[in-house]
Amino acid sequence: MLHALRRLLLVLLAPLLALCAACTSGPAASAVPGGPGGPGGPGGTISSATPAGLDDPAKKEIAMRLVSSAENSSLDWKAQYGYI
Repeated sequence: MLHALRRLLLVLLAPLLALCAACTSGPAASAVPGGPGGPGGPGGTISSATPAGLDDPAKKEIAMRLVSSAENSSLDWKAQYGYI
């Protein structure tokens, strides 16, 4: 029973951890906005061409896969769209 619970927890947390790692990695995540390595150069302003939050299609796709994997044990959320 305990082994099955650990396995289930690992299966559910793996996509979430991958999502967190993808969101916090890369040069933009560590750069200070407006700083020497930040967007817009030294003292510049931040202008974003991509939408924020789940309006960004790539982030929405990841979120839908995460929900589908938790609810249906499948990353194919489009097949489960009626349920979600």
